[in-house]
Amino acid sequence: MNLPVSRNTTYGAESPVLSGDLNDLEDCVIGHKHKELEIPLAAGAWQQRAGGVGELGDGQWTFTAGTESLLVANISRPAGSRITKATYVYDRTSTSQITRNLKRRKRDGTGTETIATTTENTSVGWNEHVDVYNHTMDAGYVYWIEIDITVSNATTFEGGAVFVDRL
Repeated sequence: MNLPVSRNTTYGAESPVLSGDLNDLEDCVIGHKHKELEIPLAAGAWQQRAGGVGELGDGQWTFTAGTESLLVANISRPAGSRITKATYVYDRTSTSQITRNLKRRKRDGTGTETIATTTENTSVGWNEHVDVYNHTMDAGYVYWIEIDITVSNATTFEGGAVFVDRL
């Protein structure tokens, strides 16, 4: 529920506060605090792991035939945040394979885990892809999204977004 655009009740110094107005105010505060937040992950937000052969330029990563590269984007939110989904935009050519992973590891550098994996090798041309996660971030962990691109023909990756909220 949202608060009204304009004042619906004018209170005087001795006026009772209406419970309906207090409920509307509380709903508005809670709704703002816990709303879903979109964190853009444009091409420049992704780092290439050592050994990758992609080139970042003109707002996109470009990969050439016969290569494999790994792109990584960190997700920095407080524990208790829920990663609801991620979107990706890329031009997967006819025989390239793209694997999208949501991962985490303990802050001490041990215990890397894959939370979710999606492998995509059927779309051709520019497409937006959505992965639904609904994973609550735990204290003591670092989270990231990893894109593994195995290129048979030239492939282009523009980035995407991750969506989080607070429980």
